[in-house]
Amino acid sequence: MDTPDRFHFCTRRTVEFADTDMAGIVYFTHFLRYAATAEQEWLRSLGVRFLATDGTLAGGWPRVEASCRYRAPARWQDELRVALRVREVRTCGFSYDFWIFGPGTPDGKALAEGFCAVAHVALDPATGQRQKTPLPEELRRRLLAPPDQPMPAV
Repeated sequence: MDTPDRFHFCTRRTVEFADTDMAGIVYFTHFLRYAATAEQEWLRSLGVRFLATDGTLAGGWPRVEASCRYRAPARWQDELRVALRVREVRTCGFSYDFWIFGPGTPDGKALAEGFCAVAHVALDPATGQRQKTPLPEELRRRLLAPPDQPMPAV
């Protein structure tokens, strides 16, 4: 996957000791967690509320597909940059590509890159069932905006 020069959201994260395996490198599943955490920060920045005013779940954002390609290791205390870019917006969800950059990524190459598809669901408080529901119009508009954040500095 080519690395674009603009993203919809970028954030930083420092690798914690608990994220590493016996070889001292980040365990592979944590890269998906880093992307999911960046996604939550991004959605909050767009005004998405994960809890209703009474503290109950307002709905949900289940992942329906995810993939990650690992190109180089990350290590304890590395400062990583996680960048997201919308791939597609649908009626009841969206998908995005992500790139994770670290200190060992010359020329803007990512340590890892991947894709995630997310559905938007509403929770029926009476039955506890989740059902796909259309994205709020304001969120949809913001997801469709052109990416405006530059490549995160190494």
